[in-house]
Amino acid sequence: MNATIPIRIFSEQLDLLADIDAFGEFYYVRRFLAPGDFALSMPLDKAEDSALKPGNFIVAGNSGKRLGIIVETEKKRLKKGTPWIIARGYEAKSILGRRLVIPDELSGFFEATAPVETVMKTIVARECCMDAGETRKFECLRLKANQERGKQISLRCAFSNMLTELSRCGKATETGFTIDFDASTRTMAFDILIGTDRSAAQETNGRALFSEDYDSLSGASLIEGNSRYSNTLYLRGAKTNEGRIKATIWEGEEPSGTLRFERELEAWACEDDESLRSYGAARLGNYGTTFCLEAEVPPGSPIVLDRDYFLGDLCSVKAFDHWYTVPIESIEERWTKDGPGIRLGFGRPAKGAFSAALAETNELWEALRSG
Repeated sequence: MNATIPIRIFSEQLDLLADIDAFGEFYYVRRFLAPGDFALSMPLDKAEDSALKPGNFIVAGNSGKRLGIIVETEKKRLKKGTPWIIARGYEAKSILGRRLVIPDELSGFFEATAPVETVMKTIVARECCMDAGETRKFECLRLKANQERGKQISLRCAFSNMLTELSRCGKATETGFTIDFDASTRTMAFDILIGTDRSAAQETNGRALFSEDYDSLSGASLIEGNSRYSNTLYLRGAKTNEGRIKATIWEGEEPSGTLRFERELEAWACEDDESLRSYGAARLGNYGTTFCLEAEVPPGSPIVLDRDYFLGDLCSVKAFDHWYTVPIESIEERWTKDGPGIRLGFGRPAKGAFSAALAETNELWEALRSG
């Protein structure tokens, strides 16, 4: 990871406004689903500070993967020294939250059943890209070619927030999405993200193993809990002549006693038992136990971001003497006076999470080093 990073500021029309090669601190967070955030601080008396305005875009580095939109600026004067300006914002995909999913006039709903990539790109195309009305388009936004990737999904909604619906589709199918910067055409490009299995248990792809034993992890934190957990859903669907359609679902064997956590869920759009149960099954995972694993990657790690591992990849992490097979859900990069740093945020462990003795992991590490 470079000690510093080039930063460029663009207008809402993606016209270049400023190149920033010196700043105080900068961090940028990429997330698999919900937009990550960023903040940039620099002296207020620099000529480039006039470009740091809400609505302008920021591009960090040369890959196009760090494209954000400024939403606020703060000017502050310390007791001594130069006044500073701080620009804060979110990943560019946050602009998708500025549109609703408009229903079809005849049915009163937007409905689609297709691979998740097709559903996501159909929504973006019709609400803010090539199929949208002139006043609803983001002129600089393009869609990458649809390859019909991902799991099959059914979506039915009306006047709901587009970013929320995309996130729901992604969560249900383990599919992320992003808006990157295309320098060759000076446009924004929407695409989905599907992670690669780089865990210790597989042999097809290069492995990404994070452990202090291998100098690829310098610290970790882990939070586990059940404050939002539910494993039994009481579902209520559409109203019929006989009353509302009802169902109760759970995963696996029916839970009982103190291990049973109940929740009610309204589903007015579901008009039969099958669709009601399908709706509930898709949302049961939204109320899982809390699992939050974060890991610090040290400078000089033998496995390198955006070369050996990427956002959404399934990796193996050793934390507190246990191995976890977990997907990367967020990547925070920061550049400060103390040097660069990377913090990874991981999602819930995969079923059958990998665990091995040290001798086995040493063997895997040698395989990783050899490619």
